[in-house]
Amino acid sequence: MWNRFARFSFDKFIQNLTGYAATYNGEWWFIRAFIAAILLGTIYYYLTEKIHIVYVETGLVLFISVITVKFLPALIKLDTFSSLASSYLWTQLFMPDTFVCAYLFGIVFGKYDIFASIRSLFSSYSSINRALIGLMLIVSAFYFQEKVFSNLSDMMLIITPVFMTGCILLLDLCKPLCKVMQFFGGLSTNMWLTHTLLISQDFTTQCLKSLLLRPFSKFKIIFFEL
Repeated sequence: MWNRFARFSFDKFIQNLTGYAATYNGEWWFIRAFIAAILLGTIYYYLTEKIHIVYVETGLVLFISVITVKFLPALIKLDTFSSLASSYLWTQLFMPDTFVCAYLFGIVFGKYDIFASIRSLFSSYSSINRALIGLMLIVSAFYFQEKVFSNLSDMMLIITPVFMTGCILLLDLCKPLCKVMQFFGGLSTNMWLTHTLLISQDFTTQCLKSLLLRPFSKFKIIFFEL
């Protein structure tokens, strides 16, 4: 493990620091998807700034999703564009899979405050009915994830809003819990970017060793999975 320190490369350090590579921790591949989402999301935001029709933007994001998931992967299989398969810029920015598409969909939801409209739609329902509908939506999302859709990532744009609608209907019935989730919601991006450290076996093992075997020494956290 420590041989990697002996073969320290400044170039690799910069590549990992900027997200260009993930040789220190292979589970950090999604940082590049996050950077691609930020870049493409910013471009999308300014290009659609003058659009104020939710159905138009929803259709636009769905169209972009089809292009991203179906068309672009097929494009590089053609001889004319086969060289793009080895292009880092192409693979990271123009083939980001549905993660970036979900990010664009989130922009649409935020721009039009769609969840507020959903709350308004169910505001006249009794608490019991909202709870039942919320539970039904959550169970349906899990059912379709496990039993119906063979490729979950392709259906993320559909499953995620259904699941979130169910969660909102339930959380609105418990204001204290809603405030707790709002707090964690503000930290959700950082939680997403660091969650693999917490589930990494090597990381967890090193933390336990430091806590159990050297309780009186200075606790050092290993930031990268080596």
